[in-house]
Amino acid sequence: MALLHQIRIKALRPCHTSLLVSSQSSNSTLGNTILPAVLYKSSFRQVTSDSSGMDPNVQKIAKNEKVEFWEKNRNLKRPISPHMTIYSWQYTNTLSITHRATGIMMYGGLFVLAVPYISLPYMFPAYITYLTSYTSGKLLLGTGKFLISLPVVYHSLNGVRHLFWDFGYGLNLENLKTTAYATVGGSVVISLILAFLKF
Repeated sequence: MALLHQIRIKALRPCHTSLLVSSQSSNSTLGNTILPAVLYKSSFRQVTSDSSGMDPNVQKIAKNEKVEFWEKNRNLKRPISPHMTIYSWQYTNTLSITHRATGIMMYGGLFVLAVPYISLPYMFPAYITYLTSYTSGKLLLGTGKFLISLPVVYHSLNGVRHLFWDFGYGLNLENLKTTAYATVGGSVVISLILAFLKF
């Protein structure tokens, strides 16, 4: 309680520095300012604050707690700086990393498809027709369309999910889990539909 009392006094000091306070009257006023009762003491004293605004005893306690904290972590051989290996893998960080990965894949895929589109002598439909003429050509084409569609669809659906978060919706754990499964499931289903859809 004594420590809490000291902290309260120090917290109120900036508003009442250099005031001479007394315990004779708990309702004493200075102009229009009512002095808080926690500032009253049994004798007159000058209310001052050091450069940090914190009581030396409080500073000492905080310093000791900090030293004890780091000694405890060193004794337990915990890593001082957090890194990926100390965290449990969860669906939230999985979807977050995948969102960034699909963004990179879309950018890289656009570049990869743009180069042959400019450099090859024929347009893409001619090569697609040539590919489907083989026995397993349609399966290869469908697989390729699925692999191209999946990053785009996933990134789009997860982007909508993030947009709802920006407006403050769906941030509780239950909604996070539900929307995570819905995003992954919806991405696979829509990509399969696009893969076998004939344009």
